[in-house]
Amino acid sequence: MIFLLEVQSKEFSVKIDELTGATFSLSLREDPHHMNWVGGPGTFGVPCLIPQRIGNYDKRPNGYPPASPLPFVSAQKRDHDVVCVFEDKRVRVTVTKGFRENGRYFERYHFENVFTNEDFFCRGDLAITASFSDMYDTAGVALKHCCHAHIWCGGDSSYVQLTRMGVSEQNVGMMVTEGDLSCYSVDHREPMDARYEVQGKQRRGMFLLHPGPLVLDTENGYTLEFEFFSWKNSEDFKEKLRAYDRYVEINAPTFTPLGTARLEFSATVKEDIRTASVLVGEEKVPFEVQGNKLTVSYPTDKIGEVRFDLKINGINTHTRLMSMCDFETLLEKRAHFIVQKQQYLKPGSPLDGAYMIYDNEDGNLYYDTVFGAHNASTERLGMAFTVCAYLRRHKDPQVLESMKRFAAFYEREIYDPETGKVYHAIRRYAESPRLYNAPWVATLMSEFYAVFGEKRYLEIMMRMMRVYYQIGGLKFYPNGLLMYQQVTALRDAGMDEEAEELIGWFKQHVDNMLLNDLDYPAHEVVFEQTIVSPVVAYAAQLYFLTGEEKYRKASAHHLKYLLRFNGLQPDCHLYRHPIRYWDVYWAGKTGIFGDTFPHYWSCLSAWSQRCCAEAVGDAQGLREAEEEMRNCFCLYNEKFQGTCGHLYPFMIDGIRCEKDDPWSNDQDFTLYFASKIFDDSFFRQ
Repeated sequence: MIFLLEVQSKEFSVKIDELTGATFSLSLREDPHHMNWVGGPGTFGVPCLIPQRIGNYDKRPNGYPPASPLPFVSAQKRDHDVVCVFEDKRVRVTVTKGFRENGRYFERYHFENVFTNEDFFCRGDLAITASFSDMYDTAGVALKHCCHAHIWCGGDSSYVQLTRMGVSEQNVGMMVTEGDLSCYSVDHREPMDARYEVQGKQRRGMFLLHPGPLVLDTENGYTLEFEFFSWKNSEDFKEKLRAYDRYVEINAPTFTPLGTARLEFSATVKEDIRTASVLVGEEKVPFEVQGNKLTVSYPTDKIGEVRFDLKINGINTHTRLMSMCDFETLLEKRAHFIVQKQQYLKPGSPLDGAYMIYDNEDGNLYYDTVFGAHNASTERLGMAFTVCAYLRRHKDPQVLESMKRFAAFYEREIYDPETGKVYHAIRRYAESPRLYNAPWVATLMSEFYAVFGEKRYLEIMMRMMRVYYQIGGLKFYPNGLLMYQQVTALRDAGMDEEAEELIGWFKQHVDNMLLNDLDYPAHEVVFEQTIVSPVVAYAAQLYFLTGEEKYRKASAHHLKYLLRFNGLQPDCHLYRHPIRYWDVYWAGKTGIFGDTFPHYWSCLSAWSQRCCAEAVGDAQGLREAEEEMRNCFCLYNEKFQGTCGHLYPFMIDGIRCEKDDPWSNDQDFTLYFASKIFDDSFFRQ
C-alpha cells in the first residue's frame, strides 16, 4: 500500500511516498492528460550508493550490482514541502521536496558524512534515481502520457529537457541549481522493476544521475539541487534556462566540421565574464571574451573527438566536438575499407562476395546464420549502399570489381530475380517475410542500375515492389524506400509505364499512412523514431512526384512529431540526435541494451527533415538536417573503422560504457544518406 503526501503550487502537483521518500508523481496542474512526468520504471528522488568496488578488484565480468538505495528513515510534511531522511553507516542525506515562491518545484539533497573520517566518492559512486516517463506505449498513449528525456550532464551547468512525445506546449524542464552532474547511468534490473518491456510497453530504463567525484569530511556536506519548470517550445525552454546563473549556453557553427582545421564554438553566461579558462586535457586553449560571451577557435589536424573543459565565473562545464575530413575523402576511405577488410572472398562458398561484420578489436570478420542481425543480408546492406554512393562519384576498377562480386552474391543467395521475392539469409532461406527487407533490396536495384547501367535491375526492382505490396507492404512503415530516386531511375531508362505504376503503388502506401495520421502502428518496436520518419520522407517525395499539396502538408505535420525525438545538448554525440536505446543489443558485439548516442538511424531523421525542408522551402530545416547528418560521423574513427553505436551512459546495467561498440555493423547507411543530403541536385533530377 502506498501512502502519499501531496504538495501543490499553481504550476505543479507532486505526490511523495511517505513510506519510501520517493517522488511518486509530478504533474502539471493544467495538463488535461494528467501526465505523470516521473512515472517511468523505478523510483524518482531516492539517493543511492553504487557498490563499484567489491573485494579487491574493480572489473566485474557481469557488471556491478544494482544501485543500492540508502535506507529510508523518515518523511515529514511541512507547510510547503516534505523533508525526507535517508541514512546508512557512511552517509546521511536530507532531502527537501517543495516549492519556490514562484511556484516552481525543487528537490534538494544534502549529503553529510556520518563516518569517522573523510569519505571519498568516485565518479558514479553516488546517484539520484530518476524515473522519467521515457517509455514507448502505443502511439495513442505515448503521445499524451510519455516523454523524451534529453539529459545533459554538463557539470555545474546540467539540465534535463522532458519533451512530451506528442506536440504540446505543456512540457517540463529540470535545471541543476546547486551541485553538479557528471554523468548518468541506465539500469533495467531488479529491484527497481525497470525491465525493458512490461505489458507491451518498451522502457528506456531507470536513470541514475551522478554527481562528480567528491570528498565528504565530517564537517562539510555536499548539496545537489534540482528545480523543475514548465516550457512551451524550444525557444521558451532556452529562455527559461538563460534565467539561471549557472547556465552556460554553448553554440557552434557545427559540432562536426568537415575538412577544416578549426573547431569553433561559443559559451554564453548570464553575467559578464570575469574569469575563465578552457582546457583540452592539460592543454590551455586560447579564447576571446566579449561581455558575457566566450569564443574559441581551436586548430587541429587530426580526425577525432575533442572535449573542451570550461570554467567561466566559477562555473564548470564542457562540450565535445568532432573533427572529420571532408565528406568525399570519408566516403572514399570508408568504401576502400569495406572492400579491403569487410568482404568475404571464398569461391564456392555461399558467402563469397558478401560484405560482413568486422570486429575492430580482433580484426576479423563475423557471420551468424541464426541471428538475423549478424547475417550477411538485412541491415548489412548499408555497406553496399555506401560503396554504390562512392561508385556514383568515382571510376575505381578495384571497388567496381568488388561491387560486381557482391551483386552476384546477393542475386545468388538473397533474392530471386525472376519472381522478385526477397529472402532473409543465404541459400534463399525463407521465413515469415520481414517487411523491412524488400524495400532496401528494391532501392539497391536502383543503385545497381546507376552503377552498372543495366536496365534489368530496374525490371527486378519492379518485380520486388509488386511482390512487396501484395504481401502487406501497403500498410507497413519501412525505412528503405527512396521513392523519388526509384521513379526517376525508371523514367531515365524509358520505363514510363512502370514509373506510373510505381507511383500508383506509392500513393496507396502513403495514403494509408495519412489515413492513420498519429495512430502510428507498432512494428518491431511498439513506437519509435523510425516509425515516424517514413511518413515525413515519403509524403515529401510523393509531393515531388505528384505535385499534390496534401503530401507536402502531411510531411510538415509529421515532422513536428519526429523532431521531438531529437536532443539539443552541446555534444556531437547528442546534438540533434534522436533517442535510441535497443540497437546495440541486437547489432553489437557487446549486446548491451541501453542508450546509443549516436545510432546510425539518426540519418533517417536527417534525411526525412531534408526531404520535408525541400518540399516546403525551409532553409533552416536544410541546415538542421545537414548538421544532424554531420554529427553521425563520430561513428567513424581515424582508421575509418565504423561502430554500430556509441554506448553513451556511464554504466548500463552495471557495465561501464561511454564507449563505441567494437563491431563495424550497419552504420554505413549513414554515409549513403549523407551522399543524398549533400547532393543539392537530388530533387532536381
